[in-house]
Amino acid sequence: MDEASFEDLKTRLWAFMEKEIYPNEMTFVKQSREIGESGNEWTHAPILVELKRKAKAAKLWNMFLPVDSAAAAGEFGKLGGGLTNRQYG
Repeated sequence: MDEASFEDLKTRLWAFMEKEIYPNEMTFVKQSREIGESGNEWTHAPILVELKRKAKAAKLWNMFLPVDSAAAAGEFGKLGGGLTNRQYG
């Protein structure tokens, strides 16, 4: 990923964290605790599902596969976010 695109991604990611993630941390904890206490440990907290949807829509989801490794992954390499190992780390 070129430097300008990387800087844009970082800016969008920080804005998403500040607007969506940090304000919902306690909601996540509360919902997760309620799920655990109900005995249904395999259910995701509703806020997590909502935030995942928003992150996907903003193209901020699933950036775990660096381009350095994507070539070896073949078709699955397209699932990464386009970051280099250095940018990802």
